[in-house]
Amino acid sequence: EYTVNRTAWADGYLSDQPKGYFLCPKEIADVVFLAIEKLVRIKYSVRLPSTALEVSKRDNSRVHELKKKLGVLRYYRNAPFDIRPVPERLSMADVPGKLNEIELLLATYQAPVTSNSGGARADKALAWLRQFDDDGHIDCALHLLGKIRVIGRAEAVEALRTFIQQNPEFKGASVVPLGGLKDSGAVQTYYAGDLLKEYVEKCCTLNEAAESTTYHPIIFVDDFVGSGGQAEDILAAGFGDIDLRKPLGEERSIFNVQVQEHLKNSPIAFVFTAAWDDGVQAVQNICKKLQINARVFRFIKEVDIPFAHGILKDMDSHLVDSFLIRCGEIGSALLDSAITTEPSTGADEIWEQKRNERKLGYGNRGMLLATTLNVPTQTLTLIWGEGLVDGVPWEPLLRRRKKK
Repeated sequence: EYTVNRTAWADGYLSDQPKGYFLCPKEIADVVFLAIEKLVRIKYSVRLPSTALEVSKRDNSRVHELKKKLGVLRYYRNAPFDIRPVPERLSMADVPGKLNEIELLLATYQAPVTSNSGGARADKALAWLRQFDDDGHIDCALHLLGKIRVIGRAEAVEALRTFIQQNPEFKGASVVPLGGLKDSGAVQTYYAGDLLKEYVEKCCTLNEAAESTTYHPIIFVDDFVGSGGQAEDILAAGFGDIDLRKPLGEERSIFNVQVQEHLKNSPIAFVFTAAWDDGVQAVQNICKKLQINARVFRFIKEVDIPFAHGILKDMDSHLVDSFLIRCGEIGSALLDSAITTEPSTGADEIWEQKRNERKLGYGNRGMLLATTLNVPTQTLTLIWGEGLVDGVPWEPLLRRRKKK
């Protein structure tokens, strides 16, 4: 048995050995290690594994103390956060337990697959927290992470079931997505298939629902509505009402005549898994303007949605104010990074206003809500935003899918 496995064991042993060596006097070996770590990370985008310190025969505590001293001297001011000194708050005994809880939460989120996907989710949470240089801010961020709410299939199905139970006249309705394939309503319609036969007749497109020769109930579904601007835009564009459209910059198709007639003569409902009060009111208002007799239902009300201010209300007010200011600074930088073209003449002031209204998430309310497949833009920007902060790439906690 030893002979059979000897080659595999030997190859495995050799593959774990250093591939290169840096020779220097032992008195400066720790400094050389940190210099090389920074060099390969910045110049070659290589992250040294945690075993590199052990293989290099360096003492972890001594190197950590040296790294903290270099941090005070601003040696890492332009370096990625993952090689900077680990903040003291993240070395405390309660952190591993909190990270385990966060890992379970993040495991429910299906992030888009990218070239830098992978790695343990707990490591990602730790990496995200390390991007805050202040221990007090890390404490606030830890508090927020434990309160993020992720909604998915179970909540979507229960939302539709509850609505139909409360409004039995919609039993046997056709369920259609609010919006097109790029919108989250398409996924919600798929989830609605769990209620086929028992509560709904079919899950289909709006055009298919309107093919019926008789008018019958139609239920639009979506996971979340914030201000309601997107829903208003979809409906206004569908009925060809340019004056009621929102300046969202999205291309929307007009409903054909058969669909328009069906919507005006059938019982219509909008079922959202979660919604703000303003969003519900906005959908009701646009339906009245378009002469659609519709009911609007949300399963998770605004009062049950977590927001940063509410979650942090019991912490020191000065610390919370400082933390939210920093969140706004980071959010502003990330929004600026998202601009791919130079703003046109006279657009700077408009963009500055938009940025100030979105730096804590669209609507500036610091929402802490995600679905299993995406993150609403109303959620705290630094949770999903990507870009540069103080010249250094910011790693999002929950990477967001972009529609365009």
